[in-house]
Amino acid sequence: MACVQDDHIDTLDFSRYAQGTPDEKAAFSAELVASLRVTGFTRCFFRLSDVQKLSAPHPQAPYPHRGYSYVGQESISGISGFEKGVYRMPAVKDVKETYDMGSTEDHEFPNIWPCPQYLPGFRPMMERAFARHHACLKIVLECVAMGLGVPNDLFVKKHHGQEHEFRLLHYPEHSDFGTLTFLLQDDVGGLYVEDQREERVFHPVVSKPHEVILNVGDCLQHWTGGLLKSANHKVTAPTHSNIGGPPDAVPERFSIAFFGKPDRKEPVCVLPEFETKNSLQYDDVTAGEYNMQKLVRTY
Repeated sequence: MACVQDDHIDTLDFSRYAQGTPDEKAAFSAELVASLRVTGFTRCFFRLSDVQKLSAPHPQAPYPHRGYSYVGQESISGISGFEKGVYRMPAVKDVKETYDMGSTEDHEFPNIWPCPQYLPGFRPMMERAFARHHACLKIVLECVAMGLGVPNDLFVKKHHGQEHEFRLLHYPEHSDFGTLTFLLQDDVGGLYVEDQREERVFHPVVSKPHEVILNVGDCLQHWTGGLLKSANHKVTAPTHSNIGGPPDAVPERFSIAFFGKPDRKEPVCVLPEFETKNSLQYDDVTAGEYNMQKLVRTY
């Protein structure tokens, strides 16, 4: 699902699970969990004018993410180290712009769409993509549960509300809030993931065509008592050496992220299936409360 330049991150062929026999599915699931334990219309939208993009403005409240956020509106440095118990004020504003949407079934927080005449077909395309990612998330969560030796629906049943976030990005270190993140990026590069065996050591990650980068989120770390860890990751500006062109040329970078999140009412403390004397302990909060704790630090 991901390819890395220095063999620190595994590449797994998901067709072995989707099309495999029960034994092949079990083998793939075991490999997936082992890998997670170690590593833990986009261009068209961002080419709109500022006025056109701001026809779908991100609300003033930080939760949940909906609509367009301009460069500097969000500050991920405010949650850098949050999952490790490090609390700091935002140091810098992010040099990125984003567009976020949720499920069409989320009537509590409806989506904020740009005027349809600015980008015909954008809304139905995004809604179809969201639905496909939700379907894929359920399969991967089933696979993770199988690899952990717990009931296949243990994690899937916590996501019936489809309360995920789907983000388009045009870019500080952080972990993701939810369960699993699917990341589709272009060939420019710049994504680095922290080595789970050595803190503060980051490895570059590159995805090939038809590959998706899979990240464990904080909620899955909480449920498993730290058995699966959410890997810190960051985005840096690529150097001219790996993109070609003059030394001072830094190209545009685009990516798409699907943040699979539990239903907001679901507790994110350690599940009984993973309770041991050595398991990490977390505050007894819901997914919605935990999400808010992190989001208020980014806006």
